[in-house]
Amino acid sequence: MNLTNHDPAVGATLAATGGALPVWTDTLSVGVDVIDEDHQAFFRIAELLHVVLGDGELAQDSLIESVLNVLGEYVIGHFWREESALLRTGYAAFPDHATGHRAFGEELANIRLAYQKGDKSAAQILPKLVSNWIYKHILVEDVQYKGYLTNQTVDDRPLVYLAAEVIPPLSEEPGYPVSISSPSD
Repeated sequence: MNLTNHDPAVGATLAATGGALPVWTDTLSVGVDVIDEDHQAFFRIAELLHVVLGDGELAQDSLIESVLNVLGEYVIGHFWREESALLRTGYAAFPDHATGHRAFGEELANIRLAYQKGDKSAAQILPKLVSNWIYKHILVEDVQYKGYLTNQTVDDRPLVYLAAEVIPPLSEEPGYPVSISSPSD
């Protein structure tokens, strides 16, 4: 796995902070309660990844698989939530925003698949991938729609319900299959 599609400035930021994850503060809010809650959950998942992968005693296959599954559901549900609201409201930067989601989702899917096929070292890239996502996407891209989306324009159902609507049957190849081409009302 590589992170060549991620901004080199993000790597510099991570190096400057010693690779530490940022801490959620209200200054990171996009002004939409449910999206802010999703982002806070992502910060908690990132912290869990650091703990699980950084502690040899905790780094058990079943625990790592669980974190990968939670992260996968999070990505599918949260991206669907954001993208459907951005489409519904006619957000001009939607194509670029969705492209960023796809790249992250595909990279995560590749890591999950490699891990499931026996490449246990694949999981070691996750903390950096997640940190890069926080620094590059949430702190840069998502804040651009601040004031554009509102609590009324975003589906506020729990992520698990959103993910269940877009996850393909288990018989399909694992990955990030979501393709939002029109909003669902």
